[in-house]
Amino acid sequence: MPSLTPPSWIEIQRGTTPVVLLAPHGGRRRAARQPGQHKVNDLHTAALTDTLAARTGATAIVNRVRDRNELDLNRITQVREHALWLPALLADALEQEVARAGHVTVLVVHGWNIGQAACDIGIGLVERAGVLEGARTGSPTVSARFVEELLPGFRAAAVRAGIAVTVGARYPAAHPNNLMQLFTAAYAQDPDPGIRRLGALAAAGTLDAVQLELGIPLRWPGVMRERMIELLVSALGGAASTDPLTRTSPALPSRLGCRGRVTERRALQFAHDDLFGLTAVEVGETGSVGGRLLLSTEAGAVTLFTGELGDRTGPRWHVPPLRYDDDGDRWSLRYRGAVLSFGSLEPFLDLENGLADGRLVDADVELEFRARAIANADAQDARNPLTFGDLTGHVTLADRSIGIETVGLRTDGGGAPTRGLPSLRLVFPQASFGALALASLSGVVDAGELRFALAGHAEREGRREAITGTAVVQLGTEAATLVARVGARELIGRVERLIPIRRPGRPGMILHTTYGLCQLAETPVATGWIELVTEHAIPVTPQEA
Repeated sequence: MPSLTPPSWIEIQRGTTPVVLLAPHGGRRRAARQPGQHKVNDLHTAALTDTLAARTGATAIVNRVRDRNELDLNRITQVREHALWLPALLADALEQEVARAGHVTVLVVHGWNIGQAACDIGIGLVERAGVLEGARTGSPTVSARFVEELLPGFRAAAVRAGIAVTVGARYPAAHPNNLMQLFTAAYAQDPDPGIRRLGALAAAGTLDAVQLELGIPLRWPGVMRERMIELLVSALGGAASTDPLTRTSPALPSRLGCRGRVTERRALQFAHDDLFGLTAVEVGETGSVGGRLLLSTEAGAVTLFTGELGDRTGPRWHVPPLRYDDDGDRWSLRYRGAVLSFGSLEPFLDLENGLADGRLVDADVELEFRARAIANADAQDARNPLTFGDLTGHVTLADRSIGIETVGLRTDGGGAPTRGLPSLRLVFPQASFGALALASLSGVVDAGELRFALAGHAEREGRREAITGTAVVQLGTEAATLVARVGARELIGRVERLIPIRRPGRPGMILHTTYGLCQLAETPVATGWIELVTEHAIPVTPQEA
């Protein structure tokens, strides 16, 4: 039977107010990452919980050591098997505050790895068309008073601070195995004494339990984290030490949504001197569902924004603060907010360790794209989703501002086309022979080389020409070589600034995508980029063999 004594790696800070804080995922992973298996720990939640406890006088229970992949304190099954000390510890703290104040509030602090200044509140409810309803599973973890009185005031204050607050958009805390469900009357008759005590407190209406899923800007050190802490201090009845709640960011949409099947995608890619930029927004039937902005301004460095909350009431291509607007052949892109800056090109190979090394910097991006007219485009060719155009504007990261005047590539159409693996995409917007965009029809691995059959189009002097070709890529750890043959031309280039990304693929497989800047050996040197996708089996650890 699991011990009821809390382990040494759990830190307990006793408070004096009717608030109990829990940071269950504040530890770190030390084992080698297994793609598709390991979850990312909620970075910076332990430190944030410490600060919140100090400013509110709350009781705090903090795990800043144990990896959630070893023991997940947010899963009821794992708590029952390995950590029955946790419900007992929580029950002791909650009963003490109920005896003193008659009511207690529980905040369970988690991290949501998006680049938006957003907090998703999990209380067993979901918001649909502006109305809070019960989730498909689970029970509400708060009282009607919390929903009707406290929550609206908190959300209004968050909007003034430039922070989006959703309810159950991504994490409703309603799954039967979510720890939050222990704070419901459903567990009032549980066989375990500690869990039964938590259920009894809920049945008596003496607690509100809230799960906070905090986006990256609300957890990493910076002004938005301070704003979030001040909001919570004020909501919990404490005295705010400062008043940083005046909004300095653009107005937030009146309704935000999350998730959905991608039906359309817009993307804009460009290279300008040392700057390499990739940005995209995806939409579904209910509105925008995802967006990202990736910028690399120098060798060995990359910055990133990703968003999952899309505008459900305003512009269709809007994942705040990233927004696309269009007027026929003219597109504009606007972004003003924080991005994560990494001193490495490989933070996405091990996301937890990569994120841990990232720091927030301010970004201001304003770009205008004007498609170039094609004199010989027929009705079918005019629908080509890949369009070259003149790109102007500026990119500001931290204290560095870069004026942009180059040729970019716009993608406008359905979801990304399904291609066989490995796959390759080559783009050279300003080569001596014109603008070139090619994608692989097929690809094979041959003696360590990647060989592809290509098709696409070239644009020169206002005319578009369909072309085919072949390419061979030799991929190294820091650079790659490219040899392509397009018609009678041989293109030889060196690919640098390799940015690798890994994500789960088919069962037992991972997809490895590499972006990189490519310079063709011609005069003047032509700069473009590649997108290379390969598939690999997930390595089997010795313990699994």
